[in-house]
Amino acid sequence: MSRQILGTVLGRSGVQDSGAALTQFPMVEDAFTAHATEVSLTDRPPMNTLRPTRVAA
Repeated sequence: MSRQILGTVLGRSGVQDSGAALTQFPMVEDAFTAHATEVSLTDRPPMNTLRPTRVAA
C-alpha cells in the first residue's frame, strides 16, 4: 500500500512514477523467492465522499 501512496503523491506533484512493480521475497520451501506484483495507481475518491451502502436485513 505504501508503494501506491508514494506513486499517487508523486503523480499529484507532477513527477512521473517509474511504473516499477512491487517486489517482495516470500519464503518458498527453504529459499526466498522474488515475486513481483504490478501496482495500481488509480486515483481513488476521498474517503469523506463515500457513503456506506445499507444491507437489507
